Amino acid sequence: MVLTLTLMSVLYPFMYNATWKIYLGAFLLPFAGFLFGYIVASICRMEHFQRRTVALETGIQNFPLCMTLLSLSFSREVFAEISLFPLLYGVTCILASIVFAVAYQCRTGLNAKFRTQNDRRHNDRGKCEEEKGYHHKETSKFLDKI
Repeated sequence: MVLTLTLMSVLYPFMYNATWKIYLGAFLLPFAGFLFGYIVASICRMEHFQRRTVALETGIQNFPLCMTLLSLSFSREVFAEISLFPLLYGVTCILASIVFAVAYQCRTGLNAKFRTQNDRRHNDRGKCEEEKGYHHKETSKFLDKI
């Protein structure tokens, strides 16, 4: 990521000469794309992991498409003038993707930790119930009804 930012700074030094509105728009657009993709995937009743994938793809794929269209449609001089927002948006996409990846890994780690703790508690409680003899009786009654 640092290499990408450094390369973009060298190739396009003008990208840091923008107003706060450009920066704000470039910062909010990927998150709006993520949210839009997640909502549409939810409306289509996709599974949670599919919703996440659609959201990330919707938020990120706008940048390469925009840069491709700009670079193929305009000369280098014109491209330099009109590519400020897309370049800032691209940097924000990279940063937002890293934030989401780190947040997902933290969430997954915490869920695994809580699941392990709950499994231990459940197993300990199950042992106590087995010692009392309640667990087997309740299970056999349930299975008899099926």
